[in-house]
Amino acid sequence: MKEQPDMFDLMGAREARDLGIERVEGAHWDWIQRGMSRIAHLPRGYEGIGEEICRHLDLLPAPSPGAVGALIRSARDAGLLVRTGRMKSPECVKSHARATYVWRRT
Repeated sequence: MKEQPDMFDLMGAREARDLGIERVEGAHWDWIQRGMSRIAHLPRGYEGIGEEICRHLDLLPAPSPGAVGALIRSARDAGLLVRTGRMKSPECVKSHARATYVWRRT
């Protein structure tokens, strides 16, 4: 009998997340770079969730469902955004009102 994969594997979940983000970055690199340039021009101290940041910067609609997350992660890695420690629900229906991080422009 075939063994069922473990559904609760934090390391596996993180690896799948990272691979998904890498695929999105490769497919939408131009959009992400445009977004990074716009984030760099946000006023220091600006706060918002990814959806709000993209709406403020006129980057919606995103080219794919994972593009906003890939953009925010790239901006975080570049030191442009930091987590505030707060969370908020996006308004987008497809997000199912899940909690997401609020980011601050550094």
